[in-house]
Amino acid sequence: MTSLTLHHIGIVVKDLYRSLNQYRQDFGFLPVTDMITVDNQGVRVVLLSCGSDARIELIEPLNEDSPAYTAALQGGGLNHLCYETADFDGFLDRFRHKIVRSARPSPQNLFGGRRTAFIYRHHQLIELLEAEPAFSPEFTEHG
Repeated sequence: MTSLTLHHIGIVVKDLYRSLNQYRQDFGFLPVTDMITVDNQGVRVVLLSCGSDARIELIEPLNEDSPAYTAALQGGGLNHLCYETADFDGFLDRFRHKIVRSARPSPQNLFGGRRTAFIYRHHQLIELLEAEPAFSPEFTEHG
């Protein structure tokens, strides 16, 4: 089985603007995306660089139907860990009975349209992110 790489840590916040400023001032974390609305989850998110390959995803629920709404009411905090994998379909099959949100394309401006899915395993919410396709340059001979 292909390995998993930590892509980001999702943190629910009540106010995305305030939290973004706090992470910037307290830790020097800078956004690597614009604030993005994810309609199918009822949230607005932003990814922050934290000085490593992994990122922080701040998640603000936009309405009561959002899966993050209750967490925000309780003060927010750690929501999920996101792992990137080239064996996305293999992991979906392996955890098919643990899926809480089926595979679907992500917003193009967040993860380039790659598929994501959420599973609940060992009392933890885990997001799987399809790895970017491997780059394979095409060589042509010039005569």
